[in-house]
Amino acid sequence: MSDELFILDNVNAALKYYSMGNGIENGLYPHSPAYWCAEQVAKLTDAEREAALFGLSVWDVIDYPAITVKKLCQPGSDVWNYSISEMLTNSSKNDLLVSACAIWGWGLTEESDNTSCHLAASNLVFAVLAEEQYTNAVMNEFENLEIKEVRSKAAKAKHEAYYAPLKAQCLSWAHEIIHDTSKNITKTALATAVDSRYHDLIKENPQGTPVYGQFHRMNYNTGQRVKEPAYRTIYGWVKTLLDK
Repeated sequence: MSDELFILDNVNAALKYYSMGNGIENGLYPHSPAYWCAEQVAKLTDAEREAALFGLSVWDVIDYPAITVKKLCQPGSDVWNYSISEMLTNSSKNDLLVSACAIWGWGLTEESDNTSCHLAASNLVFAVLAEEQYTNAVMNEFENLEIKEVRSKAAKAKHEAYYAPLKAQCLSWAHEIIHDTSKNITKTALATAVDSRYHDLIKENPQGTPVYGQFHRMNYNTGQRVKEPAYRTIYGWVKTLLDK
């Protein structure tokens, strides 16, 4: 079992298993999402597939594959929101289709039931198809709203999606710090400690490195990367962990 989810080996494993020939033989092609997706991804080169995996590979840095798969089964989770909202906004559909194949390929290495892998990968495939089918309808609905309201809602949704990996990593650090201090820590001290870990991360992985790019995605609407979060932003993310 691989410790990484979004890697080329998993994609290739899926392409081999979910080939058109196998699908026709067992009667699942073309109606199975896995076989349909594999057919699309098979048209790409290895270089294109590897490039397409970069966007979601940030979750391999943050969590174990099983956790990422579980969250992709939960619409509204941080992983789901980032993968669907941000990736469909700033990336091509190939990014999600190749990532879906990686999930199916990783599932083939599991001895246990891989229902979650099928659901997670199918969610990505459905998102691609739904986006293509309903984009025009959604835009027509927005035409009746005040332009300021539309821009406000869109900006808020995109902001939250762009920062999902960083927020998840900061929350992970916060949980570790709370555990190590037996919850005997103030919100300010917690935020300061997490902010310090974040700055250690970018010191070790400055702009131009792959890890920096994973956590600070490019906003193709502005041509700039997501800004590094300020202390007050990190404070807002972690303070709720001490509210309970």
